[in-house]
Amino acid sequence: MGKKLWIVDLGGSGDYTSIQEALDAASQTAGGVIILVKEGIYFENLTVKKADLTLVGEPGKNVSVVNDGSNGSAEPAALLVEGDGFSAENLIFVSSAEGEGACSKAVAAYIRADRVQFHHCGFLGHQDTVVATGGFLQELPKNTPQSMSRQYFRCCYFEGSGNVLAGNATALFECCKLHSLNPTLEAVGCVAKTAAPLGADRGFTFKSCLFTGDGPKQATYLGSGFSSSFMDCWMGGHIHPEVSEQMVKECWVLDGDGQLSDRPWGLTHSKGTLLDATLEGVFGDASWCVGRGGNVSSSTKAS
Repeated sequence: MGKKLWIVDLGGSGDYTSIQEALDAASQTAGGVIILVKEGIYFENLTVKKADLTLVGEPGKNVSVVNDGSNGSAEPAALLVEGDGFSAENLIFVSSAEGEGACSKAVAAYIRADRVQFHHCGFLGHQDTVVATGGFLQELPKNTPQSMSRQYFRCCYFEGSGNVLAGNATALFECCKLHSLNPTLEAVGCVAKTAAPLGADRGFTFKSCLFTGDGPKQATYLGSGFSSSFMDCWMGGHIHPEVSEQMVKECWVLDGDGQLSDRPWGLTHSKGTLLDATLEGVFGDASWCVGRGGNVSSSTKAS
């Protein structure tokens, strides 16, 4: 039996006017569900608990989910994913949480599930714009029972100050753009702050990504904590050349006008032994993410 298709429309022409209402109904429904969200700005905090659910923004339209802080969480995110097999396309998730300083914690998406994928999505926040985790942020022995978390981001846009990304999932970022907002002197920026994955041998992998920023030259570090891998990426002048345990190979300079150059980036070019950055190399069984996102037009800032 095929998946059910429900439509969310603020104007009332669909099955629901609220995305969360559709998600709640889906939790009570057997089988897979596809939720198509029509154009508009939805001021909601979304929680996905159902497995194998697909959330799709109307192709070619602006479909945004804005965190309005109404779900009672101390750090409410625009999107919380707890259901395995979740996928999203053509959506923008925004945290409007306010606080003191440029690095106020404002999480756009908190993902603690397995087999999660995003295609042509945007994530706008401040510190920890996206948290990709299996639920625990400490290292566990390889034989310890655990909750695996594999996450795939393709052609997505991320924007934040402080740590743009955080977590301990096994995640692949492919053809994405990561923009670091101007860090303050008190909190120098970092693109990805990772903890050791749950019994896995790799953390975040970045393949064919652009790293841009509006901060001072060399004021943003690539990563901290558990090592991540960067392959065939372009680095803006804001990225600090020190990479610590990060694995960097075949990365290039991104010129100030946004042009892709063929000049190797920094002295760390070809540092480390890069792991296989293919879908199968990162995830093993990648059948859950193969073929997704190729036929839907992007409505975000993703490149």
